[in-house]
Amino acid sequence: MEQNRFQLLPMNEEHVEGVHAVFEECFSAEKWSVRSIREELTNQLARTFVMWDALEEKVVGFINVHHVLGEGDLNDIAVTQSCRRKGLAARLMKAALKLAQEEGISRYTLEVRESNQGAIRFYESFGFQKVGMRKNYYTKPTENALLYQIEL
Repeated sequence: MEQNRFQLLPMNEEHVEGVHAVFEECFSAEKWSVRSIREELTNQLARTFVMWDALEEKVVGFINVHHVLGEGDLNDIAVTQSCRRKGLAARLMKAALKLAQEEGISRYTLEVRESNQGAIRFYESFGFQKVGMRKNYYTKPTENALLYQIEL
């Protein structure tokens, strides 16, 4: 039942408010408005998947990437606190990596807070490697970003 409960879907208009709610719960510094999330639906570079909880009938996670000239940027991946440790983030990541290969993307790049050891371990488990640092990249609180990359 648990496996059928959570469905991986491409984001559509009905998911926008839910993605915004997940974003608000999971991220403190950067903020996306409902409008900017909705604009991703028509952004030719954007790919967004959601994790839909069929039992609760709501979005409980999402991943957003941009594909530009054969390369990808992983902008955000998040799962609500109540749905963590169920493999949902891994399913979202696998979907993005599969799509990247299908679309001929050669690498993904991402930034992660230097203190976010859980996320760092997650990214490294998929083969992402640290390639640099962006000083004081994040605000609220100010923190360095580690730059990670994976060759596909």
